[in-house]
Amino acid sequence: MDQHVCPTRYRLLSRVAAALFVPVLLSACTEDEPTVAKEVSRPVKTVLVQAPDVGGIRRFPARIDALHKAELAFRVAGTVQKLAIKEGDRVKKGQVLATLDPTDYKIAVKDAQAGFERAKNDFKRAKELVKKGFISRSDYDAKEAAWKNTRLALERANRNLAYTKLKASFAGTVAQRYVEPF
Repeated sequence: MDQHVCPTRYRLLSRVAAALFVPVLLSACTEDEPTVAKEVSRPVKTVLVQAPDVGGIRRFPARIDALHKAELAFRVAGTVQKLAIKEGDRVKKGQVLATLDPTDYKIAVKDAQAGFERAKNDFKRAKELVKKGFISRSDYDAKEAAWKNTRLALERANRNLAYTKLKASFAGTVAQRYVEPF
C-alpha cells in the first residue's frame, strides 16, 4: 500500500475530528449564566394592636421627680407650736408653713434691746466726755465697741425670732411632712 491516505478515509477522519472539537471550541466561547438565588420566605411574628382598654393595665418602671424641691427646716431650735399645712396642700411663696414657740426668742430680743439702749446711751455720754477731755480715748473706743456689739446682738436676736416661722421658698405642693406639733 502506498503511503497516501485514502481520500474517503481522510474525509471520515476530518468529520470525526470536527464533530469532536467543534463543540469543545464552541463551549469555550459561551459565557456561564449567573446563578439566581431563590427567594426564601421567612415567617414574621405579628401582633394585633387594639384599644388600651382591651389590653388591660400596662406598667412601666419609672421615677417621677419634682422640677423644684426644697427640704425645709427651722434655723433655730424650739418646740413646734403650729403646723399650718398637711401633705398634698398647695402653698404660695412666703406662706407660713410652721411656727415654733417664740417665747424664749422674744425674751432674748427684749434683753438685747435693753443692752443696746444702755450701750447707746453710754456711747453718747462718752462722745461728749472725750470732747471735753474727761475720759481717755481708750475708754471712748471701748464704749463705741460695746455699742456696736450690742447692736449686732440685737440684730441677731431679731433674726432668730424671725426664724421661728418657717416659710415656703416658692409656690408648690407639700410632698411630705417630717414633723408633728410638739
